[in-house]
Amino acid sequence: MVGKWLPNLSFVILCSATAFSLLSDGSQPKKTGSEKELVLVRTTRKGIAVYYTIALQDIDDFVNANADNLKRSIDLALNSKLKLPQERYINTMVSATSDGASVNTGVYSGLLTQMKRERSWLVTVHCVSHRMELALKDSLLKYKEFCDVKDFMVSIFNTMKRSGKLAREFKSIAKTIHVNIYTFPKVHGTRFLNHQRKGADVLLNNWVPFAQCIEHAISDKGYRAIKPKLKGYLVKLKNFSFFSSVCLYRDLLELVTPLSLTFERGNIMAFEVDYNVKKMINELHDMVADESEPYLNVSERSTYSFEIDNDDNVLKCTLPKPNHMRRKPENREYTQLYLTEMIRMSNNTHTAVQRLKEKVIPDIRQCLKSRLKSFDDEFYSKMYCIDPAN
Repeated sequence: MVGKWLPNLSFVILCSATAFSLLSDGSQPKKTGSEKELVLVRTTRKGIAVYYTIALQDIDDFVNANADNLKRSIDLALNSKLKLPQERYINTMVSATSDGASVNTGVYSGLLTQMKRERSWLVTVHCVSHRMELALKDSLLKYKEFCDVKDFMVSIFNTMKRSGKLAREFKSIAKTIHVNIYTFPKVHGTRFLNHQRKGADVLLNNWVPFAQCIEHAISDKGYRAIKPKLKGYLVKLKNFSFFSSVCLYRDLLELVTPLSLTFERGNIMAFEVDYNVKKMINELHDMVADESEPYLNVSERSTYSFEIDNDDNVLKCTLPKPNHMRRKPENREYTQLYLTEMIRMSNNTHTAVQRLKEKVIPDIRQCLKSRLKSFDDEFYSKMYCIDPAN
């Protein structure tokens, strides 16, 4: 048996499958700089959709990561590593998915374009999760208010990562005042909508404890090197307008993220995409008519809650005590914290936020329609017959 090739499970299944889809994606770690291409296939087994990893190709073996070499690496993964017959590889592949990089989706020589030349029937798909992320960038992040929110989250992440002392100080203060806090997550780079939502959620949960930590750090000589940056953080945290922008950002992401997660989990039929997109667009339309303060909407949908004392310029925050999130809601205990000396940059923050919402929501709706318009094709609507329910 030495040296004899034995077929693996994915080979056996693909040889008996009537059709399969190809998925590929690349990554380039900063430490090694070596480009890798992950090659997966999706098919059905006993009526259930299944994924198989075929290979992780080292693109350095193919000189550089252009479209021709990416195609060569994928062809070799299926033909040489999996040993799938060329005729079956060509004739059984019905769709291919990648991100929107020009090397993949280029009209003239992109990876998907080259694959379609060999298979005129091939359905090429720009990853829906990437499209949702791009829709967020195109719509939300063209507004200064939301760019400031994301930049603030990125800056805090980097500061906490580089300053172990500040991170320990933050945990110590949270333990002293008996509240539940979370580590600030990474929200920059390629991050889908749920990463952004979690980042905004953590920021609001940590808002008052982090402000108290900064106030303590500013008075400590041990933070002399980052003191100017900490003072800038405190100015932001005590700004009513910025606080409202973070709440609105989180509220919008809370509405859009479920659709993104549905795509990520893969538990949706292609013909259901158009319906789910239109449903979310209608919910965004209803959100414009909602004139309540963003912090009130956030408080209704979170474990933490906020109140604002306009007379004394105080932000009141109610947070669960440590480990109480494991208890049933009715058995949880909470701690109330206060952030004083809040600053109003505008006499009517509510009106400013409402105007921002009236501008940004139509942009989100239009951008989603544009990014996902390919699912309007009659081809997808006629796929309803593949659902056993039909």
